Amino acid sequence: MADSLRPSYVKATQAFLRKDYVPCLLEIEKALESAHEGSASSLEQLMVLRFTALYAVYAHAAVRQRVSSELHQTESVHSHKVEHMLDMKPTLLFIQLWYECVYALAQVPSPETLPSSIALTPVAEQVLLRMPTSVLSSAILMALRMDNLANADALQTTPSQNARQVCECFFSAVVQAEDDYQDMDKYERILRLYAIQVLGTSQGEWDYASNFVEYSTLPPPVKQSILEALSAAHDQASHRVMRESELLHHAQKHYESERSKRDARQDTQPTPAAPVPVPTPTPNETVVRPTVQRTPSIRARPSGLQEEKPSPSSHADQRQHLQQYLQRRPSTVPWDGPVQRPATWWSFFLSHMTRQRTLATLVVIAMALFLRSGSGPRPSSGTWPTLIKQRILDTIRMATQVTYL
Repeated sequence: MADSLRPSYVKATQAFLRKDYVPCLLEIEKALESAHEGSASSLEQLMVLRFTALYAVYAHAAVRQRVSSELHQTESVHSHKVEHMLDMKPTLLFIQLWYECVYALAQVPSPETLPSSIALTPVAEQVLLRMPTSVLSSAILMALRMDNLANADALQTTPSQNARQVCECFFSAVVQAEDDYQDMDKYERILRLYAIQVLGTSQGEWDYASNFVEYSTLPPPVKQSILEALSAAHDQASHRVMRESELLHHAQKHYESERSKRDARQDTQPTPAAPVPVPTPTPNETVVRPTVQRTPSIRARPSGLQEEKPSPSSHADQRQHLQQYLQRRPSTVPWDGPVQRPATWWSFFLSHMTRQRTLATLVVIAMALFLRSGSGPRPSSGTWPTLIKQRILDTIRMATQVTYL
C-alpha cells in the first residue's frame, strides 16, 4: 500500500525550511484530508510539523500578518481555514489543533463543533495511551508557548493552562488503564516534562512537582534523576529571579538618583516669567500697537538751569576757531579732545597750516622768478650765474617781506 502522506510531508518540510510558510501550511491541510490513507509514521511526522509550523507563524506578529495577507490573496479551499486559525486567540487555537490531532490519530472524522476546553473525552482517553511520544511532547511544548502568549495579554483575566490540562489528561488515562499501560519510557518523558517545565518553570509549584515525582510509579533511580533535574531547574530559576530583582533595584535606584538631580537643577534655575498673552483681534477690529516710551539720553535730560541750545552753525564755528587757536598756540598741557596734537617741533612742521604756508611760499617764489626773468631788462654786463644769483637773492628778500606782511 502506497503512503500518500509521505510526498505531502516532504513538500511541506521543504517549504518550511525555506520559510515559505503559505505553501507549507496549505500542503499540511491538504494532506490531513487523506490522513487515513497514510502510514502511522508519516501521520506522526505531519502532526509534529503542523504544531511547529503554526507556532512559528503565530508567535511573530509581522510574520503572521504577512502570511495572512498572502493567504487572503490565494485561491485555495484551505486558505480560508488557515487564515481563520491565525486570527484566533492563542488558547482557542491550541484547543482546535489539539482536538484535530486527536481525531486524526483516532482515524475518525472531527465533529462540526469541537470542545471549548481540554478535557479527557472518550476519544481522547483512547488516543492518549497510544499517541506517539513525539506528538504528545510537541503538543505540550506548543501549549506552554501558547499559554505564555495568552497570559502576556493584559486583557486576559483567567490564566491559560492548556499544557497542564493536557498532561493531567494523559496521567488520568494512565491511571484508568491500571496495569494495562506498559510504555514506561513515554510515561517517564511526559512526567519529566510535566514536573520541570509545566509545574516548576511555568507555574512555580516546585514543592508540588517534587511530591508528584515521589508519588509516581517510576523506579527509584529514575525518580532520583528527575528530582535532581528538578532541583537544578529550581536553583537556576531562583538565581534568575534574584538577578532580575537586582537589576530592577539598580534601575530603580538610578532612576531615583537622576530624578533627584533633575529636581535639584530645576530648583536652582530661576523661574521664567510667564508670557503675556496677546489678544487675537477679530477680523473687524483695528489692531492697536503698544506705545513704546523712549527714555531721554543724558544730554537730553532736563536740568535745573535751562540754557539756550546753540545752533549747529554757531557750534561749528566755535569748534573751528578752537582748533585754529590750539594749532597756533603751543601748550605743554595736553588737550583731552578729538583735536589733540602732541606739542613737538616735528608735529609743528607736519601740521596742516605749516604745509599750506610752505606751499604758498614756494608758489610765490616761482611766480616772482618767472615775472622778473620775463619782464625785467637784460643787463648788459655780467655773467649769467651772477645774474641768476642776484635775482634769487632779490626774490628771497621780496618773499620774506611778503610773508611778514
